Amino acid sequence: MELTTSNLISLAAMVAAIIGSAAVAKFKLNTISEQVKTLFKCKTDMDHRLDLMESSATLIEHRLSIITGILSPDNLDKHSREVAVIKNEIDHLKKR
Repeated sequence: MELTTSNLISLAAMVAAIIGSAAVAKFKLNTISEQVKTLFKCKTDMDHRLDLMESSATLIEHRLSIITGILSPDNLDKHSREVAVIKNEIDHLKKR
């Protein structure tokens, strides 16, 4: 097999096509890599915001449970009885 001018031109064209394809692939890989970095940053930001929301929700649940305990019917009944006893004692002391 002899290397003729047409064979050399064909070989050069194939090498050029391979190099061009490699350059395009490298560019696309770089673009995809940048997109992955951007998406990862967005995910990290969302994770941080989600953590803040979860901690806020936990704090609100804790406060709500405290308020629920304070305003429970049993607790309110107990406190109203105590207030009634104190008022009676004050009235009794005023009458003296």
